[in-house]
Amino acid sequence: MKTHHKHSSHASEPAVAASPAPEPQDPAAASTLPELPPLDATPEVDGEPQVADVIPLPISEEVRLRDQMLRLQADFDNYRKRTAREQAEWSRRVREKVLLDVLPVLDNLERAEQQAREHQAGAAFIGGLTLVLQQFQEILRKQGVLPIESVGRSFDPKQHEAISQAPSADQAEGVVLFETRKGYLLDKETLRHAQVVVSSGQPSDPSSGEEST
Repeated sequence: MKTHHKHSSHASEPAVAASPAPEPQDPAAASTLPELPPLDATPEVDGEPQVADVIPLPISEEVRLRDQMLRLQADFDNYRKRTAREQAEWSRRVREKVLLDVLPVLDNLERAEQQAREHQAGAAFIGGLTLVLQQFQEILRKQGVLPIESVGRSFDPKQHEAISQAPSADQAEGVVLFETRKGYLLDKETLRHAQVVVSSGQPSDPSSGEEST
């Protein structure tokens, strides 16, 4: 009688070594581990908080800020130029007003000197008037005020104010014959128009339109 030996299927598999059980953690050793700072904490050196590195702005934001700065700079430059122009214009207007108030005094001095010469006043009196007149004219010249040359020149509405016309055998039509009030320039621009009499041309022949009797 044969005896059959039954072989277990587990007999041919190698034995798997059991992993050792984890050793219990020592509470004392765990307490010595360094604590990590929270993510939003500010780093400290020697007890002083340190400023974190500046986070660079996005390129679009940098461009916007740069454009805004350039616009502000341009606006300020325009404001500075506009203010300078306004101050220059205001200063010119003040000068014009003062000089226009002074010119009649100069007119009177010139008339006084002319009448003194015509009436043959004393030499000392005429000399005093001439000296004051020359000093007055020099002060105005330093301020940029110069007389307008009118007599013998063509009428210019930018510099002349015609008060009448008169025929002239010597001057063509439209030429200034004489002045009744002198005009002046301020920095090469008209300060006061000259009042003038303008030639109307050759006088007409009085006998040309008359009938013989």
